[in-house]
Amino acid sequence: MERLISRFFAVRNDIKYIGFIEGEKFIENIKNYTLVPMRNKYNKYLSCFLIPYAIFYNSFKMILLILKYQPKGIISTGPGSVLFPAIICKLFRIKIIYIETSSRFYTKSLTGKIMYFFADKFYVQNAELLDLYPNSVYSGLL
Repeated sequence: MERLISRFFAVRNDIKYIGFIEGEKFIENIKNYTLVPMRNKYNKYLSCFLIPYAIFYNSFKMILLILKYQPKGIISTGPGSVLFPAIICKLFRIKIIYIETSSRFYTKSLTGKIMYFFADKFYVQNAELLDLYPNSVYSGLL
């Protein structure tokens, strides 16, 4: 996502960008908002409690940010925490661009399987995924 944002700034620096991130990571030159991860990577039992909280928190935060910024579109590169905010964006008629992770070659990610049906534009970074996602667009590595 950092490479994609840097390319956006090179082409259009008059557009305002905000970022949704999980955890401590930070994208320079844009306003960052932290999302709660949908699962705990180290404890699957803790994920059972984390998922309902993450759905509520991330969705509520997304509604507030939609009302504040009135975005025309969102771009996601893959974390599962984007699922419910993306559905909310669909309800507000906001365009969704999803970019399947570059780490996938022969299998779909769980987020990709779901976002394929919600995204207005669906991009894959590896040509092998074009068979799995027939209506996707090959973008090459970002």
